[in-house]
Amino acid sequence: VMPSALVAGYKNSEQSPLEFGRQVGADAVLDGSIRKNGEQIFVNVQLFEVKDGKVLWSDTFKSEFTDILEVQSLIAHQIVKALSLELSAEESALMKRYTNSAEAYRLFLEANHIQNMRRGTETRALAENYYERAIELDPNFAMAYVNLANLQVHSPSRKGYSRMKMLAERSLAIDPELGEAHRVLGFAVWRGEWNWKDSEEYLKKAIELAPHDYSSYGTYSMVLAGQGKFDEALKINQSDKSGSK
Repeated sequence: VMPSALVAGYKNSEQSPLEFGRQVGADAVLDGSIRKNGEQIFVNVQLFEVKDGKVLWSDTFKSEFTDILEVQSLIAHQIVKALSLELSAEESALMKRYTNSAEAYRLFLEANHIQNMRRGTETRALAENYYERAIELDPNFAMAYVNLANLQVHSPSRKGYSRMKMLAERSLAIDPELGEAHRVLGFAVWRGEWNWKDSEEYLKKAIELAPHDYSSYGTYSMVLAGQGKFDEALKINQSDKSGSK
């Protein structure tokens, strides 16, 4: 599984999925499309083997949007089956469902899409509104708190970092094993409180729980470098570059 931020760089590329897969050293790539008509969604997916372009699996799903979470889970399990994989505990965590509310999940996806496609104060405000509405619908939606906390980096002030810390702590109160929340908390106490010791501990925990989240490596290396621990920072940065498969 490649780091999501690395794969996100493909969005605006003219490369084919197979070309991108070869570029990043993937064994297989998933390509697909989603069409929505009223409350109906149509999902077409194909799983390709990168080395020869062979289609390992393909399917079309038709469902009510309220069942989108079931469709997502079904696709993920079909991919695992097609690749004959045995998932590690960390890889299984990638398939975890963080909410049972289809509407909360829709708002979460909308916010993610807005962040990925556009930049600016108005965009961030809109994304923040979507995350907050998702949390209103499901107060236990841990990943929504994490992504809302991430937005506070654009408000680099004591108040902004304080809110980032509060949101990350709320996420961890719901799911103590959520690596991304540990990463955000580590960033918040570093930049907001200059608490190097606690920041290191949170970031080490983040990498332990979510080694696929490459942002943790970058943040941890900066925290180490800021303390003059350049050899350690370089080692962590190289771990980041290697990614995980």
